[in-house]
Amino acid sequence: MIIESGVMLELLTDDSKPSICGVLYDKAAHTLTATNGKALIIVKVRADEEDDGGIIPAQALKEARKIAKNHPVGIVSVAVNGGVARLLDGRSWPLIDGQFPNVAQVIPKFTPGNGKRTARISLNPALLYDLVKAAGAMTKYGMADGALLEFEIKEDGDAVKGPILVTVKGAETAVFMPMTMSARKAPAPE
Repeated sequence: MIIESGVMLELLTDDSKPSICGVLYDKAAHTLTATNGKALIIVKVRADEEDDGGIIPAQALKEARKIAKNHPVGIVSVAVNGGVARLLDGRSWPLIDGQFPNVAQVIPKFTPGNGKRTARISLNPALLYDLVKAAGAMTKYGMADGALLEFEIKEDGDAVKGPILVTVKGAETAVFMPMTMSARKAPAPE
């Protein structure tokens, strides 16, 4: 399996919970899924025919990224078969036994015709990171305890208009302007 070199799924695992201390590799869907119980990420990967699925230890992915730094094209590669996750240098980790959480039940589904409005927002992650950092919600170790972002978007009739008002930690206010939005109102039931 090949992963983009910038993806750091192991940051979204929780060592204190056996079912989410690793990253789920779903070969059929060509995805890796990580969660810490508070956030969830699913990324596409390039599957290898010999791979099996399973829960890969977070440490294996972390070590694979270290190897990728020295690879001519920065490829993060992990072979997943025979009950182990194997790196290019031959090191291996046993896959984690257990049941990964059913993440499909927490992914929002927007069903047309339910009368609710949906909006798709595209944000520049580097600017969002800088905004959160400037508001004091980041420490040198990561997000500050109790840090929470609230986004407020103005509606004008059928249009959603920017900028986005962001409240960080319940007090600091910031305005995030470089973004695009599209909105659509679900059709009224007939």
